[in-house]
Formats: sequence, structure tokens, C-alpha cells
Amino acid sequence: DLFTATERGQVDKFIGVIERYCSEGDRRLCLWVIKSPSRNLLLHIAAGLERDEILRAIVNHFPDNLLAEENCRGDTALHLAARAGRAPAALVLIGRASEVGESERRRNLVQVRNRRGNTPLHEAVMNDHLEVVEILIGEDLQPVYWKNKEGKCPMTLAVERGNLGVLGILLAKPLEPSCIQGESPVHAAVLHRKLDMLMEISEKNPKFFGLKDDGQCTPLHLAAYINYCDGIKFLLEEFTSSAVEYDRDGYFPIHVACKEGHVQAIKELLRQWPNPMELINQHGQNILHVCAKYGSIQAVKYILGNADLEKLINERDNDGNTPLHLATLPWHPVVLLDLVLHKRVDCKLLNNECLTALDYAREQMKITNSTIRKCVEAPTNYIVRALQTGGVLRVQRDAHPIVATLVATVTFAAGLTVPGGFIESSEANPGTATMLNKGMFQAFVICNTIAMYTAMSVVMFLSWAQVNDSYIALTAHIMAMKGMLVALGTMSVAFMAGGYLLVSKLTWLASLVLLIGAGALCLLCGLHMATYAFFLANTRSVRYILLCGIRLGVMTSRLVARFPDFPQDEDLQPARKNGTRTTGTSNGNPPAT
Repeated sequence: DLFTATERGQVDKFIGVIERYCSEGDRRLCLWVIKSPSRNLLLHIAAGLERDEILRAIVNHFPDNLLAEENCRGDTALHLAARAGRAPAALVLIGRASEVGESERRRNLVQVRNRRGNTPLHEAVMNDHLEVVEILIGEDLQPVYWKNKEGKCPMTLAVERGNLGVLGILLAKPLEPSCIQGESPVHAAVLHRKLDMLMEISEKNPKFFGLKDDGQCTPLHLAAYINYCDGIKFLLEEFTSSAVEYDRDGYFPIHVACKEGHVQAIKELLRQWPNPMELINQHGQNILHVCAKYGSIQAVKYILGNADLEKLINERDNDGNTPLHLATLPWHPVVLLDLVLHKRVDCKLLNNECLTALDYAREQMKITNSTIRKCVEAPTNYIVRALQTGGVLRVQRDAHPIVATLVATVTFAAGLTVPGGFIESSEANPGTATMLNKGMFQAFVICNTIAMYTAMSVVMFLSWAQVNDSYIALTAHIMAMKGMLVALGTMSVAFMAGGYLLVSKLTWLASLVLLIGAGALCLLCGLHMATYAFFLANTRSVRYILLCGIRLGVMTSRLVARFPDFPQDEDLQPARKNGTRTTGTSNGNPPAT
């Protein structure tokens, strides 16, 4: 009954229960021995009430040593009063401790921590109770410095809550920043992107901005890490020197931004110190080194595309490594391709161990697990080949659109001039192909259509290869290679089918056309695949087969060049030394071989 009356704040009922109990014989009521299942005393319950009549009535009946009695959560009555924002109750409890006459007991009441490491001040701050905060810090200032089990002091909690009033009350006291435990309130303001809190702290006590976290990071390091540009601008304006302070890893704030790939933060930090050659970490690495090392794709693209930063491209660190070396060591393929395809990157530079980036790439292939290598060997070898050639994609990217356009043009013309012609208008179904029902004609039409549209698709794929994104460009290039193979193959089949239709009445000639067409098709496809498969092959047998195909093509071209007088049509015979031909006009341009 006493707990029920106390929880409901029913003063009359509370007094009535005590009177009724005491009237039953000679009984004496000991209020301090009454506890709830969670070990709350009546003092705990009364401290959280809006009205303090019951608390005033019972507080003097509790022994002095029970004023700081804890429940199962480690909370005292003052914790509950602070959490509920009951300023009168807090005054009553602190006043009762003062009446005892021992300052140590009163201080213990304010400083006691619960199971979560919170003092009554922590609880008041977390619940935005300004009046209780003023009362508590007026009694003892030490809890302002203390951290709870989350590593946060009351000032940090006020910043997280975004309560400028509580923060202003705490900053009004003469605090020593070096005594702050746990997370710095300035770091908390940066982390939660609260610019108003940063301005408040800067105005009231700027010494807090000199605090560093466990990693020796300044607030500017943290702002660069989370790409908080407003905070970066403010910190650079008010605390400029923090831009050139090292953290535990020897990085400036701009190096942290590069590590995380935050381009906007990099731009803001470069405005403060526009000479990038001076921004060197303790390993002698510039900002491009750091971007390449950690695979920051967008940051690498920004630096490579900025003419003012191109001087960083081939710089060496303390170990002699260029950004290309550092992109190869942890194996960042997209960044690696961006660097390889840039015209100013020198792939042949040596580090202090006399190794190039290509040497590191080969070493990566050797140490790669055999199971994983089956999945990654193709792109790995492609990148190694790109390092060897230093820009092979640029040449192929320019040549393929011409070939694809030529294929599309030829197949378009062949589709309108089909073998056998069309039915005349005087007959049935005028305009229809005369060989429509023949199987070879149908194969001709199908292959010719596939070749034309595939060639057109190749042109579109290669337009995507022009974008300033190595991953998209490489993907588009690979798709274009596959499309080119399909277009050339189907165009060859279409020509073979059309030639067969024209000479089908002569069996031996038709068979010879098919045989030559099949052989030529295999040769063309083999040579086309060898052009790119040579990049991807990493076994000796496959490389040998591909090399044989390439040698066969070279031998054929030499054979043609060795017999220039091979029988030709009169119009195609080469000119004599004096510029005349045996017949026809004297055109001085010999036919191309």
C-alpha cells in the first residue's frame, strides 16, 4: 500500500497507511527496510515524483548511509530525480546530505555511478534537464570530466543531444580540456555534423579544439574522414594549423580524405594549401600515392584530371614507389587501369628495389592462391599486358569503330542485293527473293542480319569506351571484342552461303566454295581471338597455339608479297617502272596487297 500510494503521489493515502499501521498495537514502522523487487526504496520512488511532499516527509526518516543506497541498476534516488528532471527533489536530497555535516558524503552522493557508468549529471544531461544540471555542477564540477561506459562525458552527451542550453551551462564553468575523459565534445560535434555546437565551443572555450582522440586525430582529421565539408571549412578558418598536423599513422587530414576517396573534402583542403607537393606524409607519399594505395577510384580520377596536380603522377615516396607501384601492391585493378591509360604515367620507373610496377604485378600472380586464380586470372593477365604495352586499349579503341562501320555498310548493301535477285512485277509475289525457299538463302539472310546489327552494336559499345571511367571503358571494350567476333563470323557465313547459291549447279565448285569459306572462317576467327586471347592466356600451351595462328597469318602475307606477278585481272596489274601498264589507262597507284 505504501508503494502504491507513493507511486501515485497520493500524500493523504500515504499518511493514512502509516497511521493505520502504527495504530495496530505498539508497532514501529521502519521505512528504510521496505524495498521493491528491483531493490528500490521508498526514497527512490518519491524522488521521481513531480511533487516532493512525500519525499520531504520521509527523507529525514532514512539513515544517513542510505541516502546513496543503490537499486539493482546501481541508481540512487538522486539518479532518478536527475533522470526525471525533478529539481526540487534533487535539492531535497542534496540538502539532507548537507545537514549531516560531512562534505564527503554530499560529494559521494553527486559522484556515485550506476551500472552504465553514469553519474546523476550524465542522467540530467541525457534528458535535457537544464535546472538539474545547474544544481549538480554547482555542488561538484568533477563529474563534468568523467566518462561513462560508452566513453562519453556530459559535454559530449550534450553535443550529441544537440542541446545548446546544456552545453552553454557546462562551458560557462572554468573547465580544463586536458582533464576530459573519453570522446572529445569537439570530435562528437564533427561526427554528428553539428556546426552550431562547433561554433559554441569555439566561442566559449577554444582550447577544446586542441584535443585529439586515441589515434592522435584532430577534429579536422575526423571531418576529412567523414567528408564533412562544412566542418572542414569552419575548422580551416578558425584553426588553420590543424591542416598540417599528423595523426598516429603520419597522415595529414588531406591524406585521410584521400584514403577514404572523398573528393569534395580533398578540394576544400587543397584550397587551404594549394601546393600539393608540400602535402607529404611521414612515408614521403603525396596525395596520389595515398589514393592509389587504398584504391580510391574517384579521388584518383580527380587528381589525374586536374592539370595542376599532374606533377604528382610520377613522384616517388621514401621507398622509391610511384603511385603506380602502390596501386599494384594491394592490387586495385580499376585504379591501376586509370593510371596505366594516362598519358603522363611512366610504367618503367624503378623503386629502391629496382622493381617496376610490372614486376609487382607478376609477383602478385605468383602468390595468388590457385583456387582464386581461376576466377581472376583473365583480368589479372589483361592488366599485366596493359602494363607491358602502356596503352594498348587506346589504339584498339580507335581502330575498331572503323572496322565495325565497314562491316555494317557491307552487310546493309548485301541485304538489298540478295543472290538470285527478286521476282519481277509481272509475276506472282513481285519483289520477293527468287531463292526464298532455299535453305542456303535463309542462312544468308539470317547471318547477314546478325552481322549488320551486331556491327552497329559494336559501334555503340565503343562509344562507351570513350568515357572517363576505366571500369566502364574496359567492360565496353570487352563487349565490343565479342561483338566484333560475331559480326565477322556471321558476315563470312553469309558470303559463303551466297556464293554457294550462285554456283550450286556445279557441285565440285559449290563444295570448294564451302570448303574455302569454312577454312577462311576458322582462320579469321582464330586470328581475331588470338589478338585478344594473347592478353588473357597464362599457360604455355595456349600461348603456343595462339602464336602458331599468328605465324600462319604472317607466312600467308609473306607468300603473297613474294609472288607479286600472280595472275590478276588486267585492271589490277601493277604499273611498270615508267608508270604505264600493259593495257588500260596509266594510273600510277598500284593495288594494295
